[in-house]
Amino acid sequence: MKKILVLLFLVFSLFAIGCKQEKDIKKDDEPKDKIVLNYKEVMLEGESFTLSIKEGDDTIFAIDTDDLDLVQIKELKVKALKQGTATLTVMFEKSDPQVLTIRIDEFIAPTGVSIRIIEEGPYDLDHTYHYEAKLYPSNASVELKISYYNEEVILNEDDCTIGFLKAGVNRVIVYPAGYGQLQEVLEVNVVPGKEEYYSIMFIGNSFTYYRDIPAMVYNMIKADDVKVYVNSDTEGGRYLYQALDNFNKDFNGKFYTHVILQEQSGGMISNFTQFRDSILEYYDRIDTDNVEIILYQTWSDENYLLSNDKSRQDLITKAYNDVASLIGSKVSRVGEAFFAIHEKYSEIDLYKEDEEIGHHQNEFGAYLSACIHYRNITGRRAQDVKYIPSAIDEESAKKIQEIADSMFGD
Repeated sequence: MKKILVLLFLVFSLFAIGCKQEKDIKKDDEPKDKIVLNYKEVMLEGESFTLSIKEGDDTIFAIDTDDLDLVQIKELKVKALKQGTATLTVMFEKSDPQVLTIRIDEFIAPTGVSIRIIEEGPYDLDHTYHYEAKLYPSNASVELKISYYNEEVILNEDDCTIGFLKAGVNRVIVYPAGYGQLQEVLEVNVVPGKEEYYSIMFIGNSFTYYRDIPAMVYNMIKADDVKVYVNSDTEGGRYLYQALDNFNKDFNGKFYTHVILQEQSGGMISNFTQFRDSILEYYDRIDTDNVEIILYQTWSDENYLLSNDKSRQDLITKAYNDVASLIGSKVSRVGEAFFAIHEKYSEIDLYKEDEEIGHHQNEFGAYLSACIHYRNITGRRAQDVKYIPSAIDEESAKKIQEIADSMFGD
């Protein structure tokens, strides 16, 4: 009986061992995951990459090479040292090793760049031109980079064409990637052309920049499908004589069709001579044969409107009109329009709500101002303005446009 039990035990053991071996054989025969690596097949001298697994479930164990004169290996980072072909062996924890071949090309440093417009000038806003940009030497191991201001230049690198959105000096810079010191600047002096075009400069203070009146004027003209460029130099509480310090920066290399000047809110009353002389200085410096100056008449504080007291506004109005007559300029009669709105549409509040005494414009006051500037600049009626800010309801906008036009006798 014992012999039979021993015999059965031996048979069972042999059977179990056989099954285990069969399972191991099957496991070894199972296909492994395909491992796809992230690496650079072609490198330049000095370039590096970090080896990683793109596809597959495994871990890189080590990288080996006999070409240590060509590449430097630190953990999984590979750096190209010099020109040649290097062979790397990548070992994994579970998968079979892979052999990678990497070509290392010579790095050729750039020595310069150039850019030019192929067509001869003059250049205007109505046309598109072709440019040629070159890298020296042509086989340098870097990319040619082109930098420009998107709002001013339309540049298509695919077909090498260039166009312009504003008159005056437009700049395009080319340089080899990583070699900014080798840059070349192309300066193109662009004239307006025959199509309708406005380039407007606002100079003033918070009565200009609160609720961004220049942007409103831009949006109004742009909505007419007209080319327009708007710039501004504004600073809270500033007088026009102080703004003259920025004249060269504001005007050098720039072309404007209109310049809108706004004095500090009470400056034309407290020191008329200073106000007058500041505007005369702008008049002398600006090429008024090609640029129109518009004086931006501002308003009295809200308490004057509520009490129907026009005494202060009359002083502001007279000061602007007196200087305008000296230089033959238009006046944007915004201050008078504030009173006109209050008299006819008193439900429309034009002043900021967070001020103890209404002084600065809210969205409605800014829109009134922008409508008057729009009429003075384009000659088109404010009631034809298509742009209405989202904060203003259409009914109020129409009333504001009506009052703006009434300042021109409509």
